[in-house]
Amino acid sequence: MGFLGENFIKIRISLYLRTIITIFACNLKQTKIMGKIIYYVKKKIGKDVHSFSVEGKNLHDVIMESKKLSFGDVDKCGICGSGDLELSAHVTEDDGFDYTYIRCKKCRATLNFGQQKKNDDIYYLRTTEIAGGQFKGQKTYDWKAFVPNTQK
Repeated sequence: MGFLGENFIKIRISLYLRTIITIFACNLKQTKIMGKIIYYVKKKIGKDVHSFSVEGKNLHDVIMESKKLSFGDVDKCGICGSGDLELSAHVTEDDGFDYTYIRCKKCRATLNFGQQKKNDDIYYLRTTEIAGGQFKGQKTYDWKAFVPNTQK
């Protein structure tokens, strides 16, 4: 190949690389401008730690999103005291309702999550008021003991 051919290929490769670098640089600027913040929230359910990630365009957005997981850690079953708990969910066959709950693997008791009516993205653990004794009027998690279905 002659002198003119080699220069032509070098110029063409140079322009090609410059175009790729320019496109790459523009994408980096867009990513930086359009970037999101990811915030990780950890919740302990029994012996397990569950990590949830929330995204937002700024710190305020991610903190507000993390508040939708408005429940604390659950260390043990409210019925038998076991720490062998699992986070679970299912959809009922008959009416299609979504249920999210914590189940004790030892005694099969459940603690259901509630869902806000005005903002159905916000979940909380159901509570009940203590009826008597020194803790009367205080709230506690509303654990439901497992009752086997005897109907056939």
